[in-house]
Amino acid sequence: MKNFKISVLMLSLCIAAATGFTSCKKDVRGDYVGSYRTNYQFTVNGQDYSGTYTLTIVLSATNDNDIILNNIDNSGESVRATVNGNAMNIPQQSIKSIGISGSGTLNGNVLNFFTQETQTGGVTLNVTQTATKQ
Repeated sequence: MKNFKISVLMLSLCIAAATGFTSCKKDVRGDYVGSYRTNYQFTVNGQDYSGTYTLTIVLSATNDNDIILNNIDNSGESVRATVNGNAMNIPQQSIKSIGISGSGTLNGNVLNFFTQETQTGGVTLNVTQTATKQ
């Protein structure tokens, strides 16, 4: 009987430990959530352009690995990005007939990212962006 009690106790501890480890896993997407002051820059035909806008990041309601970047490029549009730790990937998608993709890295409260945007007519913009959480 004593061995049975020890076996039940050990099994209970294993189940509790396994449940605890999975429920304590941090959702790193939360580190991205917030409002960011975003500086951007790109060059077209030798002419440099730059500016600042507000980017807001929220969690995706449909995918556990995704975040939503609202007001990307001050467009009023949103893009989906996949998060893996401090790395962010913006898969190819379209906003206002513009193809956009990119990648970035979150370091503390600063998100550095790069987007490649194909405009109507085939002009491609390589946009460097630095977003600081407010």
